[in-house]
Amino acid sequence: MKQFLFILTVCFFQNFLFAQKPPLIPANNVPPGCVLGGDGVIYKGVNKLGERNYSIPETNSRNVSNWSSLSSMPGFEGSGGNVYSSSSSGDSVLVCGDFTTVCGKKADGVALYSSSLNHWTTFPDQPLMPMLVALYNNEIYLCGYAQDTVYYKNEWILKFNSSLSKWDTVAGPIYTINGSVSINAMVVNSQNIFINAYNGFHFNGVIFNSGLIAINKITHQAFSLCDSMLIHYNDTTVYNGSTYQIAADNENLFVLGSFDQINTLPVTTLARLNLTTMQWDSMSYNYGAQPSLIKIFNGDLYVQATTNGQNIHYRIFKWKKSNSIWSNTGFDLLGGNGNYYYDFDLDGSTIYIAGQRNDAQYYWHVDFRKYDLINHTLTNIDTISGGYFQHCNLLTDHSLFASGFFRTINGIDCGSIIKYTNNSYFDLGTGVSNSYVNVIVPYGNQYIIAGEFKYINNINYNNIALWDPVTNTYQALGAGVSGWVNDVDVVGDDIYIGGGFMYAGGIESHGIGKYNMTTHQWVSYGNHLDNWNIFSMTTMDNKIFVSGCFMVDYYDESLSAWLANQYNWGPSGMRVYKLLKKDSSILMLGSFDAVYNGGWMNMIDSCGGIIQYFPTTDSFQKINFPNNIYTYGFEYGLINGDDFYGVSTMKYTNSGLLWSTISHYSFISNQWNSLDTIAYSYCDAMAVNDSNLYIGGQLTKLNNDYSSLLVYNFNSVGWCHAGYHTNNEMQPDVKALCAVGNK
Repeated sequence: MKQFLFILTVCFFQNFLFAQKPPLIPANNVPPGCVLGGDGVIYKGVNKLGERNYSIPETNSRNVSNWSSLSSMPGFEGSGGNVYSSSSSGDSVLVCGDFTTVCGKKADGVALYSSSLNHWTTFPDQPLMPMLVALYNNEIYLCGYAQDTVYYKNEWILKFNSSLSKWDTVAGPIYTINGSVSINAMVVNSQNIFINAYNGFHFNGVIFNSGLIAINKITHQAFSLCDSMLIHYNDTTVYNGSTYQIAADNENLFVLGSFDQINTLPVTTLARLNLTTMQWDSMSYNYGAQPSLIKIFNGDLYVQATTNGQNIHYRIFKWKKSNSIWSNTGFDLLGGNGNYYYDFDLDGSTIYIAGQRNDAQYYWHVDFRKYDLINHTLTNIDTISGGYFQHCNLLTDHSLFASGFFRTINGIDCGSIIKYTNNSYFDLGTGVSNSYVNVIVPYGNQYIIAGEFKYINNINYNNIALWDPVTNTYQALGAGVSGWVNDVDVVGDDIYIGGGFMYAGGIESHGIGKYNMTTHQWVSYGNHLDNWNIFSMTTMDNKIFVSGCFMVDYYDESLSAWLANQYNWGPSGMRVYKLLKKDSSILMLGSFDAVYNGGWMNMIDSCGGIIQYFPTTDSFQKINFPNNIYTYGFEYGLINGDDFYGVSTMKYTNSGLLWSTISHYSFISNQWNSLDTIAYSYCDAMAVNDSNLYIGGQLTKLNNDYSSLLVYNFNSVGWCHAGYHTNNEMQPDVKALCAVGNK
């Protein structure tokens, strides 16, 4: 029988093979934009499933080879994806983010939508990791970053050359004075590109201390817009100020930030630069509310501001260019308690504002409103969706383009982008996509593959599929589920799944569902779980146990009812990340330190983020985790027979670093021992066989090298890298592991 270790490696950002294209930037300063995997293969933004044949690994080997690529495995096209930045001009909107496709087209993080044509233009193989975009008439600008040979993150500004279908360099490399990138704003007018970075930056050998510069669109020459930007504390201490929002037209540049002096001019938070005279103006803003967002409409400036105190109010004020007079628009919206508003846009006398609101369980929901400036009425636009609107852009056809992080809007599968027109939502297709596989679980000689993806080989599987490694074919589990899958439990022919979804097989079933491989039918468990992002789930004695932000709940299938009272039963305090079966008990792992077994009087404290639960007796048993290796609880773990292996987060060391401990517990001897510590690490997956313990994620071990997969060999009692990587920012993340035999 074949034996495998299956691994799915996922890049959080797009990683592109820049070297295969004609260089846009001088060869001695080319942003690499690519990732070299531990198997010697250069990855180009494609999620790759591979197998590794393990013998006993060499201790302290930096990079163990022996990977064999499953070259026939297709890339997974995802349902995830976020929009980081958007910019509109005319009837078009330009977006960038962490997506790899848009409506089925390869996009590599940048796409342009035309409302009049209802058409997407994508830019596959663009060389940067995109963070900001700007659209001015037909000019397309992109700001993103790469990595240079001395491990400073460099930012570049590119312009798309439509006649040659290639990207031309406008500026780069740009890096900040402290070596890290922090360009947080980019706007364009007819002559210049305006950018801002915290604490200044280096550009073409020149240091710009203020961080606020303009780059001429023709000559590409940069010039500073102020000599100094300062903020004073206690009338004695002076620091460099910072700008976090800029807006510009052809007459004025407006800046919003944390400063009280520009050059020698006293200003407070908000200032204007006259682009004709190049003189700064304090603008005399004095409404008390703290400005958080600025927009220009027909030369007038609109400022979204928030009040301080227990009740936070979002208000919008207007500065009129013709007379420099401020006025209150009357817009007033209560925020706070997890309710935030990130963007707004103006259509004549109507202001649209977008953001998020939290329900009683503090789960995000899209919040979308419109305000009539004439009648001073605020209307809620009904929106059924988890997630949030990060950006809204009004187009010349009076339609509004909204983007951010959300999967569906009122039943429309939209993938984080949607158009609102004529008082209704308009479907733009499957939206922006990225893909993750979170779970690989055996089902006989086949495997359940689940996570956040939509398509495999252009066939829609909706986040879960059955894979046959012999025939390399996939089978859909009905209509799949409407969101991501975090955990799977196989019981006979029943496939139980938990994750962040509202529908399973088209039936409302918040966060948990069951698919029968014989009847090919989904079973719903209703809408009991309001906060439906399930971290982990397992089954025992006709009960389905689920965990998440709400801690732990369970469903009794024999009674068809949810029974757990989360206020007097189960772990309390933070979160439960993992549920593991151990014989007739369930091991609960998380960031908790106390467990209730029927209320306060029966509380078990000092648990150390781990507790054993026995469903038949409805009782908990404490596992004495030693204090010398515990601080903040367990983030991941697995059980292999009578052995438990887990990764727990340690306290901050004297150097201020956060460490993780890999621990082993024997249920026979009831003894703990620490295998080792890992710095700067996030564990997303574990697997074990007779020879090795495998840990996947974003990890640091062995000479502080970065790795996506570590192997601990029980025979040699040592570690080795299986996926060595030197680049922390572009580091892949192994999210799913499945060990079978010695592979």
